[in-house]
Amino acid sequence: MIQSYLGSSGFEERRVRHHGTVTTLRQTKLSKTPPSGEAAERKQHSGNSETSKTAKETAPSFMFIPMSAEPGARARIRPELRASAKAHVMHDYQRKTAHQRSAHWKMSTPTTYSVTPKEPSPGMPDTEVTGQPLVLRERMTIRKKDKRSKQKVQTVSTEFPSSDESGQSSQEETSFTPSHRIACSQFIHYDPPSIPRQPRGSNLMDVFSTLPIQVQPWDETLITRWLNYDRIPWCPVNGQSQWVPFITHSPMLLHTNLYSWGMHWHGKLTGIDQDVFLYQNPRILEHKIAAIQMMNAHLVSSTVVTDEALAAVSMFINVSMQFLNRDEAARHMAGLEALVKLRGGLDGLSRMGTVGVLLQRIITWNDLFFVELFGGSLRFSLLPRWEAAWKSVYAPIADDPVTHLEPLQARFAGNLAREITTLLREIQIVCNDVQARPLATLTTLERTMRHDNLFRFERRLCLATRITTIQEHMYTNLQAGSDAMWRTVAYAALMYVHHHIRGHALHWSQFPALVVQLRNELSFVQDDNWDAVPALKVWVLAVGSWVSQGEQWIVSLLADACRAQGCTSWSEFDGMLKECVHMGREDEKKFRKVWEDVIRLL
Repeated sequence: MIQSYLGSSGFEERRVRHHGTVTTLRQTKLSKTPPSGEAAERKQHSGNSETSKTAKETAPSFMFIPMSAEPGARARIRPELRASAKAHVMHDYQRKTAHQRSAHWKMSTPTTYSVTPKEPSPGMPDTEVTGQPLVLRERMTIRKKDKRSKQKVQTVSTEFPSSDESGQSSQEETSFTPSHRIACSQFIHYDPPSIPRQPRGSNLMDVFSTLPIQVQPWDETLITRWLNYDRIPWCPVNGQSQWVPFITHSPMLLHTNLYSWGMHWHGKLTGIDQDVFLYQNPRILEHKIAAIQMMNAHLVSSTVVTDEALAAVSMFINVSMQFLNRDEAARHMAGLEALVKLRGGLDGLSRMGTVGVLLQRIITWNDLFFVELFGGSLRFSLLPRWEAAWKSVYAPIADDPVTHLEPLQARFAGNLAREITTLLREIQIVCNDVQARPLATLTTLERTMRHDNLFRFERRLCLATRITTIQEHMYTNLQAGSDAMWRTVAYAALMYVHHHIRGHALHWSQFPALVVQLRNELSFVQDDNWDAVPALKVWVLAVGSWVSQGEQWIVSLLADACRAQGCTSWSEFDGMLKECVHMGREDEKKFRKVWEDVIRLL
């Protein structure tokens, strides 16, 4: 039953009573647009009714409107009052449930990420145990009176502005169709469903509960950033690839990737220790715990090595290397090597299609950067894919001098100087291509081919840093040889490809490790080894100065080299650098800052 206050200028305030429960409804301005004839007739009838009621009763404050389902009772109710009551009841119900959902979302940390199927949210009252107040829900039925006119479709549009604290009146705008169709509204008693008020998943992302786990607002932020900004650290695998559809069907993979994305994103912003970071961000740690539990259960129960297992282990290795956890990364690398062997090697992964190729890239990139960070030898051989990528984009300028290095050998029987100089010339070809065709202008396929070519350089340069020629190892004095000089050039070229061409940030962990290895290798180089290539020495020290972010020891070595070559001006310094690998204006900006540090020591 509805009590309606009589007010002026079309404003009314109503109360809804139901089984002793009273819901206060704010003022509402009714705006209706019936046909002109019916509008006049209804207005006249309403005016006469109100006039007679006022004359008959002495200043009534409200009127009772029956809302029961008795036969003939609804016909005596004005349609605008019935529609307005329905609107207020539903608006008040949605406002209360939205407040409850908002309070639940503001919980700082969930109890746990359960590995079991999704359950209703904690703290949700059970409708079978606690008595819920009945609410009114509208049941719309359309009765057709005239089947001949089907050109116009009935439309009912209602707008509800958000409720505010000042008591401003809400506005309801209702438009009705012509009289050949009639919309009848009926209110029924309705119990709220026994589902959580916060849907499984989230109102923002996983509305229909399609993800294998229940995501929180924290996770939604990570996923959104991954899809639009970030990529797997060091690997050219981003959110626009087929990697995301691959991981979203497996709870183990989704937990693993959320852990990796969270560690990468927040770790690079804060730069704090891993243990402190996990303590301050327990949700990421919960993803890690759930992923490890699922991985162990998967490896125990499964008789074959699945793609999900390879992907999960690869992501764990990536995070371990990011935070320089050598013991954890070494354990995962040994396990990954065993899993790949059980799958028949990396070559077999390409039969999976796009996902298999992505797995090949992630595994080989992890292998490369594990060696850069912690030393050792590369575990996986070079795939023909990268050589084919180079030949499909660039014409070979010489025969490959190190193809016989695969599988990896401890000693190199070829010419190390020829290998390094060939790679430097090929890198310059890519530098010219980067200036002519920036990465933003390339298609997805062209970007992939460029990344594959850069990885080809990075892997071969990493091999060159660990090469000792057989002639020098067996017949000559190591201090008088030139292997150390060329390994130094390989380290500088590797840093150049990582940062100058590919664009890896200098705070990533492999750059400090490469700077330490470069310094160690420079200590074995004799000064007379650089006499044949003086510009190359200046270039190596300039790249090292920039990547090390101006460490004093290498800036001093660069100043000594410039002084020995008579290089006392920026034009002379820039001219020597352009004799080696150079990318034009981008390198000029970087090396000019290096020169500002050098000129203070000259």
